[in-house]
Amino acid sequence: MKRIIYIACLLSTIAFSGQAQKETSNWFFGKYAGLTWNTTQSETATGINTADKQLDGLPTSVTGKLFTEEGCSSISDDAGNLLFYSDGRTIWDKNHNQMPNGNSLDGNSSSVQSCIVVPVIGSLTQYYIITISVSITSSPYYLSYSVVDMTLNNGLGDVVTEMKNIRFTGETGKLCESVAVVKHANGKDMWVLAPGGPGSNSTGAVTLNAWLITESGVTVDNPVKTLLPIDIQQKGALGYLTFSPSGRYFAWATSSAGVLFFAKFDTSTGEVQNIKYINFAGNSVYGTAFSLSGDYLYITRRMRSESINNITVYKVEDLIAAPNGSIAPFSLPYKDMNIPSDTPGQLYYMDVQAAQLGLDGRMYFVAERTDFLYVIDNPEEFENLRLYRLPNGFLVPNSCQLGLPSFANFWWYMDRITTDKELPVCYGEAIRFIINVSISGLGNDLTKIEWNFGDGTIINDTNPTHGVLTKTHTYASPGTYTLTVTPYVSGVASTENRKTLEVTVVNCGSLTTSLTGDENLIINEEGSYTITINDTTGELASCTWDFGDGSALVTGGSTTHSKPHTYKKRGYYTVTVSFYDADSDKIGEESLRVKVGSGMLPVNHNISVMGY
Repeated sequence: MKRIIYIACLLSTIAFSGQAQKETSNWFFGKYAGLTWNTTQSETATGINTADKQLDGLPTSVTGKLFTEEGCSSISDDAGNLLFYSDGRTIWDKNHNQMPNGNSLDGNSSSVQSCIVVPVIGSLTQYYIITISVSITSSPYYLSYSVVDMTLNNGLGDVVTEMKNIRFTGETGKLCESVAVVKHANGKDMWVLAPGGPGSNSTGAVTLNAWLITESGVTVDNPVKTLLPIDIQQKGALGYLTFSPSGRYFAWATSSAGVLFFAKFDTSTGEVQNIKYINFAGNSVYGTAFSLSGDYLYITRRMRSESINNITVYKVEDLIAAPNGSIAPFSLPYKDMNIPSDTPGQLYYMDVQAAQLGLDGRMYFVAERTDFLYVIDNPEEFENLRLYRLPNGFLVPNSCQLGLPSFANFWWYMDRITTDKELPVCYGEAIRFIINVSISGLGNDLTKIEWNFGDGTIINDTNPTHGVLTKTHTYASPGTYTLTVTPYVSGVASTENRKTLEVTVVNCGSLTTSLTGDENLIINEEGSYTITINDTTGELASCTWDFGDGSALVTGGSTTHSKPHTYKKRGYYTVTVSFYDADSDKIGEESLRVKVGSGMLPVNHNISVMGY
């Protein structure tokens, strides 16, 4: 008898925040402003409703060539060396020179997220720069991509001529100024998400359009579409669209429309699900950013009538649990940090605009028309957040505008779990679980990854690095176990990024049996029958013998044994041995056909007796 053995695995995409490589090490934004984490510094920062503090490990100011009011992006190699940066119209190389063919891209320096850079799948030297134009003018609204090849221009990179300004099509609505990129559930492909509004200055439906990028290239003409539940004015739908580190959720701010959207993104299909929205009437909502753990969402908002700036923080778990549809602005637990608009020593009013997570795990906010940034030093401590203003002159003078660089979420990505064996896997047999780790970019405080195998065994990877993590484990007995893999950021478990793998382990052994014995008997002749048993499952508890003549069942054991039996009448009988487990469930049987004769000599009428 063959047993069906299986190990059931609910394989989930693992998406952990962490730092091993440094593709987001260099920022260029505003009016010639730049920051690098390749060298760091300490500064005494002014506390906002908290004591002043010296902050260590802050990035160092550098000067770039970029002058953009809003959107920008940059990319570095995995060691943190700058490759190039852009405002969506022009690309500058690592030496701050314009790439020869890096001009006249379809982005716009007044577009909120004018560009974002992601790697070409399967290439170590090529990048897509995805650009989006400004949306409130009469000019066409373009979402396009170009390919930058770093082997061109003597290794400084250039745009491939035949792969420049290739336009995405098929969208519903006039594209807004927001775009984000997220990994597909397969851990390899990507989705490009961009909202489309009613166009011009009208109010109407907004559709989220998701285009797929694979190793074969960009599918530019067939986006997956999801209609948002409320109408938005086109000129108001101008805010940051940001994915959580896991890629499962995103937030989109709509600037003067005052609406914040939060939804689940199906990375397998490109569909948007469980859409919730908060209407901050009378507010402009612009910046969105998730904390390193993915547990908290930060937004920037401004009360237009009073010029009051706020940084508002929500717990992601509360947003997930909230019913779909409209959410009252302050019905969920939140934290609000007020920033005065009239900044001493500055010529203009200051508005807090874009938000972005830094390589150090801190949350940074740009302060318009200034030369400093605001920073939250502990964005994972919801109950004790500390907001600081960095010193005047921290950046190039008067360099801050509205935007900070946009980055894809997957610079801090961990691939799906695989095993080293074809299923099934037996209990008592070692199983090797494998995760391909690409944890680069944001945050240097991924302190460990905990593997809890659900049977009391816990193994920790401390200071995990880029590459493949493997763990070998042997389950000692059958059962269903939950393997839980948890990242710890700055010593705190990241609940959003915790992943589970349900493992059902069953005996992989077999039960083989054979029945032998006397198949031809005469009445009242004792026959002998032997059942041979080889049980490697450990499940066989007993067996019963049925000799097929109405006699009482005879109980047998779980090992090889013999039984005698005598038939009282002639005929054909079937000997059946049935096998049972400890729960008295039948798990197999064997049978043998027996012929029983009378034992009398046959009559021969040709025999003669002498003399008769």
